[in-house]
Amino acid sequence: MKTRYAFEFCDHAKTPHPIRKTLLEILETCNQQFRPYYQEVSNDILDICDKEGLTSVVELGAGTAPITRELACDSRATNLKLIPCDLYPETQVWEELEKEFPGQVESVSEPVDFLQPRDWPEKSLLVLVAAFHHIPPKLRPLFLKTQSESGERVAVFEPLRKTPFSMALTIFAIFPALLLPILKIRRPGRLRRVLWCWLVPVVPLMFMWDGIVSCLRQWNPEEWEANLQEQLADDHTWAIKAGPHSSVVVW
Repeated sequence: MKTRYAFEFCDHAKTPHPIRKTLLEILETCNQQFRPYYQEVSNDILDICDKEGLTSVVELGAGTAPITRELACDSRATNLKLIPCDLYPETQVWEELEKEFPGQVESVSEPVDFLQPRDWPEKSLLVLVAAFHHIPPKLRPLFLKTQSESGERVAVFEPLRKTPFSMALTIFAIFPALLLPILKIRRPGRLRRVLWCWLVPVVPLMFMWDGIVSCLRQWNPEEWEANLQEQLADDHTWAIKAGPHSSVVVW
C-alpha cells in the first residue's frame, strides 16, 4: 500500500459528521481510558510552558478538544489561556468547555486551517496532537514554516509510529470501539453510538483502518530532522523524542 493513495475516514471531506464524531470519540477513549496518552501529553505541555514562560496553549485540529479539557482540569494550568480550534469546529463541545472553565477556555468558532499562518496571542504554544499525519506529505514543510511564524513554540505529538509494533497494536483498538456505547452511556449521543458501533458496526472497522493508515503516514525521526533543518531559521532549535509507540517533536 502506498501512503499517498491511502485515506482516513476521519479526515475525509465526505465522511458524515455523526460518523466523524464517533471516530473522534473512539480516539478519545483509546487515549484516555485505555492508555494515559492525553495525560502524558498534558504533562509535557505544562513542562514546555513552564520552561519557556508561555501563557497560552492553542490546540490545533482539536476535534473534541481532549487536550484542552485535560489541561483545564489540571491545577497547574490555572494561569494558561486554552484555545481549541479546528477546520471542522466542534462548537457545541467547546461551548460546554467554556461554560465549565470560564475565562480560561476561549475557542475559535470559525474553521481554522493550520496550514495557513495566523496571529495567535504572544507567548503561545501551538499544539497538534494525533493530527500531523493527516497533512499530505507535500504540505508538511508548509506547516512547519507557517506555524513557526505563528506561535512562540510548536509541539507535535503523535500516539503512533510507522513500525510493525505500532501497527499491530492498532488492531486491538477494535475493542474500545465496540465498547464505546457502554463507556459513554451517560454522554449525549447514545443512539448515534449504538447505531454506528453495534447495529451497523462500520465505525469500529473504519477506526481500525484509520489506525493502520495513521501509522503508515508517520514521519520517522530522520525525516523530521531533515525537514526541520530545511524549513526553520538557523537560530531555531528543536527536539525530537521517539518512543516505541509514540513521538514528540518540539521547535
